[in-house]
Amino acid sequence: MLSVNSILGSSVGAADKAAGGLADNFETFLSLLTTQLQNQDPLDPMESGEFTNQLVAFSGVEQSIKQNKNLENLATLTAFNGINSAVGFIGKDIIAEQSEVNLENGQATWLYELANKSVDTKLVIRDEAGKVVHQEPGNLDAGAHDFVWDGTDVNGNVMAPGRYSLAVVTNDGNDEAVDTRVFMRGKVDGVDFNGGDAMLDAGGFAVPISSVLSVRPSGGAV
Repeated sequence: MLSVNSILGSSVGAADKAAGGLADNFETFLSLLTTQLQNQDPLDPMESGEFTNQLVAFSGVEQSIKQNKNLENLATLTAFNGINSAVGFIGKDIIAEQSEVNLENGQATWLYELANKSVDTKLVIRDEAGKVVHQEPGNLDAGAHDFVWDGTDVNGNVMAPGRYSLAVVTNDGNDEAVDTRVFMRGKVDGVDFNGGDAMLDAGGFAVPISSVLSVRPSGGAV
């Protein structure tokens, strides 16, 4: 199981390390400065301006480290909020923009959307190798449309369970394609944070949160 540190990174940030190094260096600086003051030539003492400049330089570095520490704390808080938000998807039903779904129990379901009316719409299903296994006419009207495939190929043979993708081929009447989008439905079983970006595990697919169109309680209408 991944630990929180493996997701957010080490709990000891660069600012903490820098602050520790600065503290050590400042102690050394004070020790050297004290020794220098104790052993300086009374007839040629250290100029106060030089002393002040060195203290100001250390103060500037300290302030920069504090600012970096605040930024690291803000980044950590943002990461925690992102994790909490992603985990909130678990157990929910989603609609996400994705053309590939699983054929299970002789059925695969998609949702597709046409931006405008089409004069000719074809629904083309391909297997994992990219081979066309089925096609049929689709809806011509603009808007969202459900499509349920019964799992049979162009010859009526029952296809094996597995992953299949849907492509919507359209014609606006001027030999131009209508803008279309294809969506899958699925229940979120978990969240994967590997790679830095949260990916939802829905029906065995890694789905980016940014592609989610709709979220509903499991079993509700999506």
